[in-house]
Amino acid sequence: MAVLRPLGDDLQPIEEEEGGAKPGETVVIVGLKQARTGDTLVVHKGPLHNFALPGVPIPAPVFSAAVIPAEPSKAKAVGEALHVMARDDPSLLVGPDPEDPDTMVSSD
Repeated sequence: MAVLRPLGDDLQPIEEEEGGAKPGETVVIVGLKQARTGDTLVVHKGPLHNFALPGVPIPAPVFSAAVIPAEPSKAKAVGEALHVMARDDPSLLVGPDPEDPDTMVSSD
């Protein structure tokens, strides 16, 4: 797991030796397996243990495209990669095409 400080277009590592992230600071955390984009993370004890910020509104998709692997043997790997991307980007929708067997991706 890495904790990073966003600075413009850059991400700077936050070291524990520097005192870590400060209260109220916006940080990027890489490597959490159970957290998703938009989750509120707080310490499990104390006055904020049940606190949650409202979710970020996700716009409706404006385009869709079929994803067809170049090789049929890569279909499973492509599907897994698309689902990881959709987990990390709530505006990306992945699912079957209702009219044929292709996988569709939709986004804004």
